[in-house]
Amino acid sequence: MSIETHPDESLMATFPSHVHRVNSSEITDLFTINMPPNDIQRISLDTAIVRHMMDIANLYASLDKCKRLHSRLHEEIFLAKTDVGCIKAITHPIHLMLSKSLLEIFKYRRKGKFKACVSPADELWRCAQVCQHWWDICLMTPALWTNVHLNFYSDSGQLLLDKEVTRYALCILEKHLSRTRNRPIDITIMAPQLHIVDNPLIHCIICRCEHWHSFLMDAPLQTWQSMNVCEGSLYELTSLKIADSSYSTQWDAAYSNEIILSFTFLPKIEILSISDVPLRALTASPATFCGLKQFEVHLHRQATEVFDLLPCMTSVTSLDISCNADIGEFHRDIVIPSVTSLIL
Repeated sequence: MSIETHPDESLMATFPSHVHRVNSSEITDLFTINMPPNDIQRISLDTAIVRHMMDIANLYASLDKCKRLHSRLHEEIFLAKTDVGCIKAITHPIHLMLSKSLLEIFKYRRKGKFKACVSPADELWRCAQVCQHWWDICLMTPALWTNVHLNFYSDSGQLLLDKEVTRYALCILEKHLSRTRNRPIDITIMAPQLHIVDNPLIHCIICRCEHWHSFLMDAPLQTWQSMNVCEGSLYELTSLKIADSSYSTQWDAAYSNEIILSFTFLPKIEILSISDVPLRALTASPATFCGLKQFEVHLHRQATEVFDLLPCMTSVTSLDISCNADIGEFHRDIVIPSVTSLIL
């Protein structure tokens, strides 16, 4: 950027050095005489007209120069501001990124993450610590915090039950949930060997059960039993995925007389997946199955229960039925016209 600036005196030098003015007394005399001007006066007046026309032309030329200068100054101001922005972007790039762009980046980084989000290693938490600007964006966007993932295992597969670790994770979890501002939350809990009742982290999640939007948990029977206090509170739950992978081969004995009461009434449920847990452990009302859109189940030792339940699913569009053992022969015709996707 290069432009030569002028003080006011120098800038005024670009204007005409002299603009002729008519002597008002002479004009007044000509009007008061009330007689046509003589030849000498006429020549003088014609000369004055020519001079003033030249002055007008010079003034227009000066005005055009000023307009061009004005336009040039605006261009230089724009270029100067652009240069300042580029320089700032080098020294402080965080502050120059638009809030909308930052928010999209945060949302993208939150997708498809399976690590625990109640850890200081979580990407959203790390982003929030970069600067005050990023912190404000994170706090002003409750939707960023509605995905809650608890993983009770370290990267090496060790079960994390240390009191200090649990206390620290609980502090982060409570802050995380408070930032949702009572928005619907998506819960994922990976604890297939968590044989502890009244775990503080699980209890913290249960206290927000009326805000659950989706819920996925892989946990043993004891953990499921601790959730029976949720019965009648899951009005907003639309997706439920139940698993007990640690008892995949012996759940018959474990669940023989057990009922998971927490999921008896799910008026908005649309997605249900149940594996490694017997279907009879659910005592959901018939209305619950009528509204299902997707259903995923394992037939192991419960084919009869599944086939009895399928006709109740009048709205289901996607079925995923798996089995890795012989279920015997069944001679039944089940008609579900709403199904558009079937995986066997």
